[in-house]
Amino acid sequence: SWIILLVVQPILIHKKRFAAHRFLGKLSYITAPLMVVSMFLILKLSYHKNLPNSSIEKEIAGQASTIMQILSFVVLYALAIIYRKHTFYHVRFMIGTALLMITPTLGRIFYGYFAAEIMYEMYLTLLIASNLLVVDIRKKLDWKPNAIVAGVLFSFVSVYHARNTDVWQTFGRLWVDTFY
Repeated sequence: SWIILLVVQPILIHKKRFAAHRFLGKLSYITAPLMVVSMFLILKLSYHKNLPNSSIEKEIAGQASTIMQILSFVVLYALAIIYRKHTFYHVRFMIGTALLMITPTLGRIFYGYFAAEIMYEMYLTLLIASNLLVVDIRKKLDWKPNAIVAGVLFSFVSVYHARNTDVWQTFGRLWVDTFY
C-alpha cells in the first residue's frame, strides 16, 4: 500500500487533484503506522521462530537492518508530515521513505537470484540519496533535507556493519527485552 501511495501522490499533484492528494495523505496517518506495526510483528515473529536454532547474538545481529529500517522510516515519515506544508522538504523526506522500500525488494533479488553475500541494496539506496544531495547542492537548492535523508541511510548502513559489535548487541538486547 505504501508503494502505491508513493506512486499515486505525485500523479495527483501533477494533475492538480490537491483534495485527493490531501485525502490520501491523511490516509497515510493510518497506513504508515500499520506498516510499522506489521514490520515490527514480522521482526518479532522471526526472532522467536529462529531463536531455537540460533543464538541470541546471531538473531540480534540478523535483525539490525530491519530494526534500522523501521526506525529510519519512522524518522523520515515523521519529518515528511512535520514539513507537509513545506513542499520542498516534504517531497525529499517522502523520497527517503521510498528509498527505504527499495532495500527489501532489491535484497530479495540479490540474495534469491544471485546469492549475494553483500547487502548491495543498502549501498545503492545510500548512493541514490547522496546523488540527490549533490544535485541539490549543484543547483544551489536547499541541501538540508537530502543531507538528512543521506545521513539516515548512512546510519542504516553503519548499523549493518556494526551489528556484531558490543554496542549494537547491547542495544539489540535492550530492544528484545523491551519489545519482545
